[in-house]
Amino acid sequence: VKATGEARPNDAIATAMASSKLLPAAVKAMAELAAVAGDLSNIGIGGVSGEYIEPDAKDPTATIITFNQAGITLPEREYYLSADSKYVEIRAKYVDTLTKFFTLVERKTAAADAKAVLALETELAKVRWTPEQSRDAIKTYNKMLLADFAKQFPGFDWAPWAKAQGYEKRPEVVVAQPSYFKGVGALAQRMPLDSWKAWLSAQVIAGDARHRVRERERPRIVGLAAAVGRAACAHQAARHDDAGGAALAGDAGVGDAAAQVDRDKPIPILDRHFMRAPGHGRDAGVIDENVDRA
Repeated sequence: VKATGEARPNDAIATAMASSKLLPAAVKAMAELAAVAGDLSNIGIGGVSGEYIEPDAKDPTATIITFNQAGITLPEREYYLSADSKYVEIRAKYVDTLTKFFTLVERKTAAADAKAVLALETELAKVRWTPEQSRDAIKTYNKMLLADFAKQFPGFDWAPWAKAQGYEKRPEVVVAQPSYFKGVGALAQRMPLDSWKAWLSAQVIAGDARHRVRERERPRIVGLAAAVGRAACAHQAARHDDAGGAALAGDAGVGDAAAQVDRDKPIPILDRHFMRAPGHGRDAGVIDENVDRA
């Protein structure tokens, strides 16, 4: 949410659930997905990167934005890569939970989309640094120009993603795990666009759950058809004069499905795992002077 603040972050997160249904129709290319991902990041939805602002480790008179690896919903890479039975079980429950949520928001291929999310997040986990590597203060200090991302990390459309968040105002940044961002670029070229769209929808769901738990509420799926789903479509309509996208933005049928959820019933896989995923910089507060992630 911008500093002018037209909506509270938690309200925006709750209504963002609509994009879980609308995103497939609204986004037709990877560059468009990158821009929508940037828009959603402004209201606290996780994405390919977690960012935070901090004192520059090599210049105590300045502050700088640090870009960290993100992209996964479960806490760490071993949750995706380990053959240990407990992690296998967690992965199965994660797919089952996503399938239920995708069904509620009327995705036509809910089960397949849930499996696609796990597959993509598994690939992202493979290129992530270990926690021990990410604690290395020297190796994680890699200052570069944001304009060089396309050359250093080709494949992902960094320019529209960054512009959507106003990062051009801070052209020099620190990248903590360069090989991860290079891996994101490679995956953007290799993995199907439909997998990325399902993954971004899952990020919306996880973002809603995290905010509800922070408020000491049970994770609930309510108010699914509203502002951010419309914003995602309006974003495309504004760029392409897409009357079809604007029409999709008015679809409020998802809210009826939400009423089926028992509001008092806990969702264990969310309670135990979704809210603890590290590396999401929006948990840290303010990214820059104009973007409030709290």
